[in-house]
Amino acid sequence: MTQRVVVLGGGPAGDVAALRAAQLGAEVTMIERAELGGTCLNWGCIPTKSLLAGADLLRKIRDAASFGIRVPEPEVDFARMMERKEEVVVTMRKGVEAACKRRGVKVVRAQGVVDGDAVVTGDERHEFDHLIVCVGTEPSGLPGIDMEHPRVVTSNGILRLERIPEHMLVIGGGVVGCEFASLFAALGSRITVVEVLPQVLAGVDARIVQQWRRIVEKQGITFLTGRRVESVDYGTDALKAHLDDGTAVEADLLLVSVGRRSQTRGIGLEEAGVIINDRDHVEVDAFLRTANPKVWGAGDCIGGLQLAHLGSAEGGRAVENALGHEVMPMDRTVVPSCIYTHPEIAMVGLNPEAAKAAGIEVKLGQARYLGNGKALGEGEPDGLNQLYADAATDRLVGATVMGAHAVEIIHEVGVAISDGLSMDDLGSIIHAHPTVSELMMDAAEQGEGVAPYLSRIGARPTPPLRHADGSVQDVAVFRRRSSRRRRFRIRTATTRTLPSNHPATPAASAPARRSAPSQRGVRTTIVTPATPRTAVAARKAAVSRARQVNRIEVRSAITAACASMRVFGVAPGTA
Repeated sequence: MTQRVVVLGGGPAGDVAALRAAQLGAEVTMIERAELGGTCLNWGCIPTKSLLAGADLLRKIRDAASFGIRVPEPEVDFARMMERKEEVVVTMRKGVEAACKRRGVKVVRAQGVVDGDAVVTGDERHEFDHLIVCVGTEPSGLPGIDMEHPRVVTSNGILRLERIPEHMLVIGGGVVGCEFASLFAALGSRITVVEVLPQVLAGVDARIVQQWRRIVEKQGITFLTGRRVESVDYGTDALKAHLDDGTAVEADLLLVSVGRRSQTRGIGLEEAGVIINDRDHVEVDAFLRTANPKVWGAGDCIGGLQLAHLGSAEGGRAVENALGHEVMPMDRTVVPSCIYTHPEIAMVGLNPEAAKAAGIEVKLGQARYLGNGKALGEGEPDGLNQLYADAATDRLVGATVMGAHAVEIIHEVGVAISDGLSMDDLGSIIHAHPTVSELMMDAAEQGEGVAPYLSRIGARPTPPLRHADGSVQDVAVFRRRSSRRRRFRIRTATTRTLPSNHPATPAASAPARRSAPSQRGVRTTIVTPATPRTAVAARKAAVSRARQVNRIEVRSAITAACASMRVFGVAPGTA
């Protein structure tokens, strides 16, 4: 029997849920009161990034002379920028509509209210076996601020401006506030950002934010942190905000960017047995099911990180669990988070503060954009890449990148974390040159203390291997491809003993070796260098020699060595 799925909300979580349900053979109805694509497509990700692309182009044109290209001072056609932004939005929206049509998803454009085992839209009832709630959020106002005043806007209203403000005051130094500050600073506005917390971009590595602030303050952005707006005087042509420290800030536009609130009240969810907490978020379990076994939640309305890509993943997971297809809890271990200012910031996994809270001692690997040839060639020398690994296991736990193309290169670390790779693993992967992505390899090698051009900061040598007889052996880590079933395994480097006349035979000055029992005539040795530096050299020599011999023999050599010595492993999921 075909199952009936109703999706309430047509944003990134809702449309993915609807399309995935249709793929799995369900009869699907998606109810959206406004436009398909939700906040992301219509009021968030897509329109803002279209405008930011124009701002970045403007910066490049203004800097053209440094590249040997002379052009007159560019003129900003703000009306055309806004028009182009709408063109991009409409193109994306039509893509969502076409996908729904291809998959046979019935789209109802109306306000939906849950009534028993159905969602009511006007005079029509849409019965369901499973309801996926993806109603999203809307911008929050601020008590004491006249949100209806023409010179006060939210992140929605600012996308309907008709002119560029001369001086814009931003209340809220989060991601949205800082992105709009970066946009309008490039267009010529003076920007003042007021943030009640001690740091703007809360949750981002403080060292990254400190360097980021130094860069963007040169663009005409002033930050007033640890301050609060007490009152606002509204005038015809301008307004004046009074802060709690006595400071007064005059501006001709006030952007209130203090977060978003869920749209979960008044649509019948509580009457249907769904629990909504004091932050208006739908409460769900690890499988995204609500207190009502027929109702599931996904996206911004369930709380947590408000990211379109996370909402899409939750939408797909919720509907698969509802229909019994590969039922599993929602995995949020690897969720990239991007900030589209200039320079960009991108993060994934844990930062040092979060790792410390989780009881993980962090090893740091760093690489600066100033030493990257591709970044310098593009005129983008400002930036920093930081990798974080568990100091005990070398396993990567997170990264923060600040600089050009940060939002594009962060995913490499996400894949590495997901597959349980170590910092050494990432540094051992050959990266194309010249690319900005090389910063990942450089930071990993710097963290391991083997970067040719970078000094070593905060790295730790591999801990020595202690034998039962009390002897201590320095360990050269033998890197191999990891898999989900066999990861985090640390082995001492092994290599085959070659004939004396073999071209790959190591020189007489090579590190001392301890023989292990042979198998099938293949003698194995364990490299035991005396210092971390010689350990690295020995490891590279071992890998180089191993590549020159038959794969089957190498595998036999490793098997023989592992059978004759104790192999230490780290269980997946442990720190």
